[in-house]
Amino acid sequence: MENGYEKIILVTDGSEAAHAAEQTALELAQLHSASVLVVDTVRRPSLASKWLTSNAEDLFEIVVADKRKRLQKVAAVFDQWKVDVKTEILFGNSSEEIARKAVAENANLVIRYMKGHKSRHLSSFGTTARNLMRVCPCPLLLVDDETISDPRVLACVNAEHDDKENEAILAEARRLAKTSDKLTALYCWKFYGDEFMREYTSQETVNSYLEEAEQAYLGIFDHFRKTHELSAFGENVIVENGDPVEVIPDVCRKKSVDVVVMSSASQNHPLHRLLGSTVEAVLDNLPCSLLVVKPLGFKSPIKPIQTQEKSETS
Repeated sequence: MENGYEKIILVTDGSEAAHAAEQTALELAQLHSASVLVVDTVRRPSLASKWLTSNAEDLFEIVVADKRKRLQKVAAVFDQWKVDVKTEILFGNSSEEIARKAVAENANLVIRYMKGHKSRHLSSFGTTARNLMRVCPCPLLLVDDETISDPRVLACVNAEHDDKENEAILAEARRLAKTSDKLTALYCWKFYGDEFMREYTSQETVNSYLEEAEQAYLGIFDHFRKTHELSAFGENVIVENGDPVEVIPDVCRKKSVDVVVMSSASQNHPLHRLLGSTVEAVLDNLPCSLLVVKPLGFKSPIKPIQTQEKSETS
């Protein structure tokens, strides 16, 4: 498998919703002999809140003290298992400060729960998780309510995308899986427009176009297999025609997948969006945890700010 994780950042608020993420971080830290930085974030009172509420600063200090206590409680468990662990409270916007800390620490994995218990987002992924996908400079593992221990991993590649993007997906899938038999690679292609063709042409014509498209996409993937290292996946390579939004969750259920690995930034995306269109569309349908990677060489848009307020470390 790939080289192990060395520095892990665990994002937790110490709540029940974060328990599986905490246990996952503990297991991965033990497996890879990694150090762990346990963090939580809090916003300082705004000027408006200070004007409107005389005890805003007092309330802020109470929140900070509570968060510090929760982090120390989590860290105590890591200490018991002889894991090198530290805690830190970050001040400011959650996704930005976590990304900034990942850059500063040169972390190679950030682990977080999908959605907090106070989240107003209707899907499995909260607003902070979605924002963090866009800016996190290293792989981001978003854990559902099940601890990731010996995971079945699905690597979702796209043979038409940049090689750096696919290499990152394959490498992180190999790194996360303990054994090759738990690895599966999926290439999903779709002949866009076939729905409209069925309305205006005969079924025979549609089938002809689909057969032609299938041969073209299989040719693209055949070239992909020759230029990328897929030996670790053995026979567990799936090429399927269909909408990724439907196919990926379906394969997850059929294969009892624990973690899907996808890229959230395609360098050659025509709209230059920071969050890739496929991962964005499939989020609400995923039945498992998600490992989001960036193309090799990706630079986070979040930059260190020399004048920013220092975080508190304990």
